[in-house]
Amino acid sequence: MTSPEERSPGSTAPAVPPARILIRRERAEVYAYWRDFTNLPRFVERVKNVSEVDALSSIWTVLESQGRLADWEFIVTDDERGRLIAWSTSGHTPIRLAGRVEFEDAAAGATQLTLHIESAPPPPAGVLEQLLSREPAPVPEIFVPADLERLKRRLEAGEPVRVPGSSAAADRATEQGIGIIAPEPPGPDPVGGDLQSIRAARRWACGAAQ
Repeated sequence: MTSPEERSPGSTAPAVPPARILIRRERAEVYAYWRDFTNLPRFVERVKNVSEVDALSSIWTVLESQGRLADWEFIVTDDERGRLIAWSTSGHTPIRLAGRVEFEDAAAGATQLTLHIESAPPPPAGVLEQLLSREPAPVPEIFVPADLERLKRRLEAGEPVRVPGSSAAADRATEQGIGIIAPEPPGPDPVGGDLQSIRAARRWACGAAQ
């Protein structure tokens, strides 16, 4: 989020320093607004659309640095209502990106939001790629400080927020339990497939986990 970049011990990719911002809304409201990922296009410039697949997964249509639109699937890996949300790309997505946002009470009913973003390059496909792979993949800059400032302006202007749940998917996820990722379905990896095929794969995975 800010420079300079640092490296965490043993990491093969840059570690981005956390970004922090103070928002003058109650913690439950800020959490609920973020937990409904369909709100992301309202304040994250590179995220153009979000479609919920099920309680744990969603497809983000992202504007990549090359100017192309790509669909990335994200899985919720942790969710503590009112405290934190964590997510990561699935095996259906060619990049490896994880995020965690934490919410803390601040003075006068405000909320301190802290955002962590981590990335890792995809594993090389063969020996030649391993020999040629010297530099870690750059962190895809989906979230930038301007995005958090935009979130702050929207919420402090009084944008309505659904509380205590943030969406039907979030409520279902809370009931089912978060943090256990369903196994990936067998067969070829549907990278580059359409949204319908990814949704079908996730429905199969959720059914297999039950």
